Amino acid sequence: ENLLTMFLLSVLGTFVISQHYRFDKYPLLAVIIGQYVALVAVVLLLTWVSGKFHTIHENAYWDMFWSFSIPYAILVVLYYTKLFYEIRCANRALQEVKKLSGNKAKDKEGQ
Repeated sequence: ENLLTMFLLSVLGTFVISQHYRFDKYPLLAVIIGQYVALVAVVLLLTWVSGKFHTIHENAYWDMFWSFSIPYAILVVLYYTKLFYEIRCANRALQEVKKLSGNKAKDKEGQ
């Protein structure tokens, strides 16, 4: 049951992180914090619901918070680092295309 819960939380976390582009008009840090707060709220809500059906340890909320937060923080850093790297590569490629198309336009003017 715990393994299934962590899998579902991982899928939910991945989905939420992948939706960052929908919030382009907001600062990235605010989006990351908002996503994290929303996901932690879901984790704690699921822990609360689980406590209604099963006996949970007195530190269950704290344990779930850390069990979710540490891997989430690591994966967010990896995800956004990769995203920034891809954006940088795309910007370089775009600059090359602009440079080449600018050179072709100058060549046509010179003929």
